[in-house]
Amino acid sequence: MSGLVLVVDDNPSLGRVLALGLKRAGYGVVTCLTGSSALDLLRDDPTIVLLLSDVVMPGGMNGIELARASRQIRPGLPVLLVTGFADDVFEQFGASATEFPLIGKPFAIAELVARLKELLAG
Repeated sequence: MSGLVLVVDDNPSLGRVLALGLKRAGYGVVTCLTGSSALDLLRDDPTIVLLLSDVVMPGGMNGIELARASRQIRPGLPVLLVTGFADDVFEQFGASATEFPLIGKPFAIAELVARLKELLAG
């Protein structure tokens, strides 16, 4: 793959685990803890080719808001959202279940990599 996956999670440990798994699978990865820092990276780094974000991030922008704002900066940017909550998480945040692809926790890194490949292939 050419380019970086931007991993956004307010839990630094989980962000590191995701980054390590993706790096082992051959992906370049950059991580951040907040939606606002992710948006700064998207503005500044044209090598980011996919956004992988947790949905529930307390104290600021949630993953759905981040995904929407990211698409304003980079229309067509592939986005995969991650959640450990119920299937109605989109409704909880005022979104449609079809607005962005979602992967539920827990998941295997192999499953995550397969989803990223699908999204990057278009």
